Amino acid sequence: MWIMTFQDFSRKNRDLNLALKSPGVGSAMSSPCSSPRDSSSSHGTGRGNGSLNDNGTISAGEGRRVLAERGRRTGANLQDLEVCTRQTMTHVVDKKTGTSGMPVHLMTNLFGLGLQSNWHLYQYRVDFVPELASRRLKTALLFSHEEALGRAKAFDGSMLFLARKIDTVLKLESKTKAGETIQITVTLTNQLPAGSPTCLQFFSILFKKVLKSLSMYQVGRNYYNPADPVVIPQHRLMLWPGFVLSIMHLEAQLVFCADVSHKVLRNETVLDSMHALYSSVPKDRFTDMCGKELLGLVVLTRYNNKTYRVDDIDWSTKPTDTFQKKDGSEITYIEYYRQQYNLEVRDLQQPMLVSLLKFRKNDNLDAPRAVHLLPELCYLTGLSSRALSDFRLMKDLSMETQVDPGRRHQRLQKLAADIQRNPMSRSELEKWGIKIQEQISVAGRVVPPERIIMRDNICNPGSPADWARDTRNEKVISVPPLQNWLMLYSYRNAEAAENILQCLVKVGSGMGFHIEVPRMVQVEDNPFSFLRALQKHVNPDLQMVFCVIPTNQKDSYDCIKKYLVVDQPIPSQCVQGRTLSKQHMMMSVANKIAMQMICKLGGELWAVEIPTWQQCNNDLPIRIVVYRDGVGDGQLRMVLEYELTQLLSSFREIRSSYSPKLSLIVVKKKCTTRFYKQGDRGFQNPVLGTIIDCEATRPEWYDFYLISQNARQGTVNPTYYNVLYDDNCLKPDHMQRLTYKMCHLYYNWPGVIRVPAPCQYASKLNFLVGQSVHREPNVQLSNKLFYL
Repeated sequence: MWIMTFQDFSRKNRDLNLALKSPGVGSAMSSPCSSPRDSSSSHGTGRGNGSLNDNGTISAGEGRRVLAERGRRTGANLQDLEVCTRQTMTHVVDKKTGTSGMPVHLMTNLFGLGLQSNWHLYQYRVDFVPELASRRLKTALLFSHEEALGRAKAFDGSMLFLARKIDTVLKLESKTKAGETIQITVTLTNQLPAGSPTCLQFFSILFKKVLKSLSMYQVGRNYYNPADPVVIPQHRLMLWPGFVLSIMHLEAQLVFCADVSHKVLRNETVLDSMHALYSSVPKDRFTDMCGKELLGLVVLTRYNNKTYRVDDIDWSTKPTDTFQKKDGSEITYIEYYRQQYNLEVRDLQQPMLVSLLKFRKNDNLDAPRAVHLLPELCYLTGLSSRALSDFRLMKDLSMETQVDPGRRHQRLQKLAADIQRNPMSRSELEKWGIKIQEQISVAGRVVPPERIIMRDNICNPGSPADWARDTRNEKVISVPPLQNWLMLYSYRNAEAAENILQCLVKVGSGMGFHIEVPRMVQVEDNPFSFLRALQKHVNPDLQMVFCVIPTNQKDSYDCIKKYLVVDQPIPSQCVQGRTLSKQHMMMSVANKIAMQMICKLGGELWAVEIPTWQQCNNDLPIRIVVYRDGVGDGQLRMVLEYELTQLLSSFREIRSSYSPKLSLIVVKKKCTTRFYKQGDRGFQNPVLGTIIDCEATRPEWYDFYLISQNARQGTVNPTYYNVLYDDNCLKPDHMQRLTYKMCHLYYNWPGVIRVPAPCQYASKLNFLVGQSVHREPNVQLSNKLFYL
C-alpha cells in the first residue's frame, strides 16, 4: 500500500494533500467457467457452474454457498452490501444530493424489474424422516407437492426458496417407488425483502438461467452468444458479442443492469502458437519458453464452447495415450474426441495442456482434480502483448468493441425484448413475479467548466477537456531555473540531442522556464554505458539528468531509473531516440517534455480555484481528503475497518495532539452503469462535468457518479465515488465540485482526466516502482513528481 503526500504539489494545496492507492488490491480474479463434468471422463469438460435447473432446483454444491460466495461473479457482492456508511454521516443522512449546475435528463442501462412493493423471498428448512442421501430423490418427493408449494420454488437439498408464504411449519408426506413413506417438514426460517443481499444474489442466479435459455454462455462474469460472432479476418480475430449483468437495489427500486461486452477470440490454436515459437527460439529453450508464453492463459474449446485456464503442460502424455473412463474402460484421447465430438486429431506428437479443477464440497475423494486438453483443439483468447502494440489492429478492434450510445441502446433494447419473447425465460421470470420494464431515466446536473489559473492569466479553454494551447502561450505558475543539469546520449543520437535541447530552450522561454546549456556527455551505444556514465558524472548538486536512450530496451531504462531514484536521488527525464526522429513534431514533443521537467523540479504548471486551500504556512494540514483507488468488490469493510483506523492512528504518531479532519472517498473506475442523453441527433454521451447523485445511487451510501472525460469514440464510462467517511462535513455540492476540480490537476495531461489527480499520480508511482525500480524510492524525492 502506498500513502503519498503531495506537499509541494501546489502552493495552495496544504489542506488537501493525501492520496492512497493499493497496488495489489483489486477485483477478485474469477476462475474460468465451463460445463459440469462429463459423466464418463475428466478430459475437456471443465469446471461445474451450478445454476437453477429446469425443474427449479439449484445444482449440487450451490444453494447457500452460491448465495454467500458467488456474488462477485453476478455483480452483487454480499460483503459490500452489508456496509452501510451513510447513517454515520449526519450531514447527509436526510439528503445527499447537490443542487449546483444545470439539470439534464439522462437515459441509463438500468431496467426496472416490476416487483410489487410487498414482494418477499421466503426461505424454509426442509427435513426428511427418515433422512435421505440423494438430493435428486429429495427434490422429486418435495416437488410432488406443487399445489402446496406453488410454481416458483428452488431447492438445494436442505433449503427451499419460495416466492409466497406458506404455513410456518408445513407437514407433508410422500412415498418412494419402493413404497417407503417419507415425512417431510418444511419450516419457515427467514422472510427476505427484495433489496436484501441474499435476494439480490438469488435473482442474479435466476437471470443466469434466463440468459442460458437464450443460448448464451457464461465466461467469467459475463454472458456471450457464440452463435452470432463478429469476424475480423485481417487480424485472425473473432468477437463473441455479449453482456455483463448485475442486479442492484437503488434508491427506490430493484433494477437489472446490462452493459455491452465482447469476448476476443483468436483464430489461432495453442498448437499454432507452439509451432511459431518452435521456429523462433533455440530448441533447448523451447519447453521453457512454452511455459512462459502459455501458463496462465485462458483458452477456448470450440467443441463445447467452454474456457479453461492453462495451469501446466504435460510433455509426457500424447494423444495416442489412454486414460480410464468412469466405468473403468480404457480409451485413447484420439478415440475419445472422435466418439464424443466427431473430431479427428491430426498431430499425434503434441503434448497435453493441464487445467486444474476447483475442489467442490460435494466432490468425491476420487473425483478428478484436473483435465487434459489438446493444444490442437484449444483456441487462444484475449490479445497478446504484440497485438496490443499493433496500432492498426487495435483501431480495427475498437471499431467493433467501442459501441456508441445509439448502438448500445439498440442492443440493450433487443436483449430485453428477447427475454420477453422467449417462452422459457418469460415463464421463469413471471412465476417469481418479475417483469422487465422500460429503461430507467434519471436526473443529472452539469456543473460549470473550471477556469485554469496560469501565472499571469486565468484561461477559459475553448475545449473544457483540453487546454494544451494555453500551456504553450502562457507562463506556468512557478518553476526554478534549470542551471546545473546533465544530458547523456549515444553517438547515433548526437544530432537529436542537440535538436531537442534547442527546442526545449525555445518552448521553455514561452513557459517562463529558463534553461541553461547542460553538461553533455556522449556514451557508448549499449544498455550499460548509461549506468557507467551516471556513476562517473552524477553528483548531488545536479538538478536533473536527461537521457536520450537509443532503443526501447527496458533494461536501459530500468538501470537509469533505479540508480537515480534509489542510489543517487536526482530527478531524471528519459526520451527514446525514435521519439526525437520526427522533425515536424519536435516542438510539440519538446513542449510535453518541458512540462514533465518542470514538475520533476518541483514547479507548478496550473491551478484551479479551490476555496478550502490555504497558503503554505509550514504547519500540518487541518483537512485531509483521501481518494482511495483500487478497491475491489467485497473490500469496502476492509477499507473502513482497517485502513481508516490505521489512517486515524497515524496522525497521532506524527504528534499526539494532531487530529485533522478526514474524508475518505473510494474511487471506482470500472462500473457497469452507463448514462447517455437523447438529443436531436439521437443518443449522445453526456457532456463533461455531468454529475448523477440520485435514482441510480445506493440508499445506504453517500455516493455519486461523475463524468470527467470526453469519449471521442464509443460510450463514455462514468467514475463512481463512494464517500465512506467524512468528518470534514463537506456539503454534497462541495464534495462533488472538489472531486471534479481535482480531475483538472494531473500535470502530465493538459486536460480533464477520469479520476482525481492524486489517484493518477499514485498509479504512475506504483507503475515506475513495480516495473523498473523494485525498491522504495529515496525519501529526498518525496516532494517532487519524479515519476511522471
